[in-house]
Amino acid sequence: MNPGLLSYETRLTSDWAITFLTILIIITPGSTVIRISQDSKKFFIHSIDVSEKEKDSLLRSIKHYEDLILEVSR
Repeated sequence: MNPGLLSYETRLTSDWAITFLTILIIITPGSTVIRISQDSKKFFIHSIDVSEKEKDSLLRSIKHYEDLILEVSR
């Protein structure tokens, strides 16, 4: 395991959508949101494993969650 921090820039704009994405990240095993930028565009995430494979997998999952939120919010 290789714990560390990573960031994710979101396309979400509404407070409810950002909150929902935060919850989805938090319930993902091994990850938690430690900060959201002041403009609510960037998530700072602590992950229990930021090896290249695991990092890519986590970021793909977050993008998938984000796409689903965008789809239902149109």
